[in-house]
Amino acid sequence: MTFKTILFISFIIAGGFSNLLDRIFRGAVLDFIKIGSFPVFNLADVFIVIGWILFVVNIMRFSFKELNNNKAV
Repeated sequence: MTFKTILFISFIIAGGFSNLLDRIFRGAVLDFIKIGSFPVFNLADVFIVIGWILFVVNIMRFSFKELNNNKAV
């Protein structure tokens, strides 16, 4: 695994773990960021979403690179 992959998975796990701790100790996840009519969210949600987006982009880049390497052979 590359450093990028580990970093992106760490974002996802950290956000999920933070939400889990909120559920255990508070009984609910505390959402505190409100931007206009967009749904309310928290920093852990941001980490999860950014982690997944970057993880998927990283996998797609790797897949396209592998496809191009296989075509060259």
